[in-house]
Amino acid sequence: MKEIDHKSLDSFLTTGLKAVACGEEILQGLFGRQLKVMQKETHYNLVTEADLTCEKAIVKTIAAEFPTHNIFAEEHKYRQTDSPFCWIIDPLDGTSNFVHHIPHYAISVALAYQNEVMVGIVADPAKAETFFAVKGGGAFLNERPITVSKASTLNESLLITGFYYERGTKLTQAMDLIESLLKMGIIDIRRFGAASLDLCYVACGRADGYFEYHLNSWDYAAGLLILAEAEGKITDYGGSPLTMLPSSVVGTNGLIHSKLLEVIAQNHLPFS
Repeated sequence: MKEIDHKSLDSFLTTGLKAVACGEEILQGLFGRQLKVMQKETHYNLVTEADLTCEKAIVKTIAAEFPTHNIFAEEHKYRQTDSPFCWIIDPLDGTSNFVHHIPHYAISVALAYQNEVMVGIVADPAKAETFFAVKGGGAFLNERPITVSKASTLNESLLITGFYYERGTKLTQAMDLIESLLKMGIIDIRRFGAASLDLCYVACGRADGYFEYHLNSWDYAAGLLILAEAEGKITDYGGSPLTMLPSSVVGTNGLIHSKLLEVIAQNHLPFS
């Protein structure tokens, strides 16, 4: 893969941050209002005018700077080019929280080059927190360097999880895994409802690990790089690297990674 210079990475990051700021302004203006809510495949997979308007603003900002780059976003399909660059966008991660006026939601924007994430940004408008990273440059929260926790056992660990929209066998297996972990003596478990922020919380040491049995790349692409640059580790349930395809995801401080994968394997959970 052709190496990308730091000047280019800085330019990509600047554009990404500008696009995210445009999205934040839109979400802050709409939060707390009664919105038109639409359903996707199920009645609990929601989309609102906030998702759609925010995505449009983010894409417009990026396309103005890099018109030949590809866009892969949650709410719309975009024309594909032969560019090796692709922006991966979730304009509103945590739509259910947003709809119910819970101030925990995020914008996630990543730039991949030949399927390798080079820039990652996750912004939490409600808390004025922006996590970001460029490949090889470390991870940051509002310009402050961040790193993962030092918990070395599951008994020392606070974990985060989430649930996909499939509420059959996979959900039952996920609940069995949670029960196993609690009975093993982990400190506790949280379910916040925004996967991109969950990964960033592991990256900055607020939690020690995160797992979810199905995510799309717009959910995890930015968080993947931020966690890796914060010296953490992220794989699928089988321990393999993520490939920008829908997948199970495990992100940890690295120290508890193999043990968490072991518990997942004992519960016979699928990798995707």
